[in-house]
Amino acid sequence: QKKVGFLGSSYFIGILCGMLFVPALSDYLGRKALFSLTMLTSIVGQLGLIRSETIGTSTMFMILIGMTWPGKRVTGLNYILEFIPEQSQKTYITIFTMFDYPSILLISLCYEYITQDWYPQQLLGVILSAVCLVFC
Repeated sequence: QKKVGFLGSSYFIGILCGMLFVPALSDYLGRKALFSLTMLTSIVGQLGLIRSETIGTSTMFMILIGMTWPGKRVTGLNYILEFIPEQSQKTYITIFTMFDYPSILLISLCYEYITQDWYPQQLLGVILSAVCLVFC
C-alpha cells in the first residue's frame, strides 16, 4: 500500500527535482532545444511507464516524467510567449491556464469514475508529446 502511495507522490518529487535545474538549463541550451529535449524525455518516460511491470520501475518513470514538467510547462510557455505580441500575452496565458489546470482534475475523475487503467492516459500523453515535438 505504501509503495502505491509513493508511486503517486513520485511524480511531484520529479517536478521538484526538475524545477531545481530545468529552468536554468533553458538559458544555457535555449528554450526550443530544452522544450524538445523534455518532450522527448517525456515520451521515453511515458512509454517506459506503459511497459513497466513493477512498482519500483513505475516509480522511476514517474519521477522522470515529473522532471519533464518544468520544461513542458514553464520553458514551453515562455518559448511560446516570445512569438506572441505583448498585448495578447495575458489572453494566451489565461487560455493556457483555463485548459491546463482543469486537466489535472479531469484525469483524476477519469481514473476514479471511468477506468483505473493508466494505459489510455499514458498513450494520449505519448501522442500529444510526439505532436508537440514534431511541430516545435
